[in-house]
Amino acid sequence: SSLELEAASGGTDVSLDSVVAGQAIGAEGQVGPLGRLVTMDGDFPVKLSLNLAGFEFDADLIADLAVTRPKISGSVTSDTIDLTKLPPAEEATDKLFPADPIPMDALTAVDADIDIEIGRVVLVKALALTDAKLNLSLDNGKFSQTQTANLAGGSISSDVVFSAPAGNITIKATGSGMSSEVLAKDLDATDVITDGALDFDLNLKGGGKSVAALMASLDGAVVGGMGEARIRNDAINLAGADFLAQLMSKINPFSDQEEFTVAQCAVVNLQVQD
Repeated sequence: SSLELEAASGGTDVSLDSVVAGQAIGAEGQVGPLGRLVTMDGDFPVKLSLNLAGFEFDADLIADLAVTRPKISGSVTSDTIDLTKLPPAEEATDKLFPADPIPMDALTAVDADIDIEIGRVVLVKALALTDAKLNLSLDNGKFSQTQTANLAGGSISSDVVFSAPAGNITIKATGSGMSSEVLAKDLDATDVITDGALDFDLNLKGGGKSVAALMASLDGAVVGGMGEARIRNDAINLAGADFLAQLMSKINPFSDQEEFTVAQCAVVNLQVQD
């Protein structure tokens, strides 16, 4: 492992090559004069190319240290983030969400306004978000996240607001113009379904002092719909999906004699209560 810091015109050159928990960590670029981190005076720029466990980012940030709450602003960009390459968790746990307290004091100690742009985020198999844009804002304990991206031939957007120290949260998300056919193909289920426009709307709120408490407290609704689609009957049968096969027979009593079943539309309205 190596870390080189060298004074340069207007700042400090940085070169980092290290391994943390078995993962390569690297950084090349320039940051502000290190003395400003001691005096907490003026701006502290950070312009680095980062390699974090194989994920590459370019960060162009500036921290305003001369205010009561330091503020970090700027941008982070990346061409591709492949989440399928994340290392497996070291320890299995039966808890889906952590119960550790959220560090409320940290959320009120600094402000931020950071734009993140990622060309492609691989989720699973070939399913990926494209042209993903994310804004992270922190203002005196109020955290806001807005996000837009393309997915499965359509688009999705989300807004999350969390207020510290009260611990209140609102989560809103919408998706429109997506395609069941494109989604299935991205998940390697080729020729299973044709067409099937997908839309959804999510609106939740809650409160808590840990992620587990927040998730357990959520109230609201998730509404999803699928437009007309042609579903291949033998694919359902080959998959051994008895329930789906029975469902298709109710929709189309002749499904066992025909190649496709036409689903006119489907709507799901899921009410979420704590």
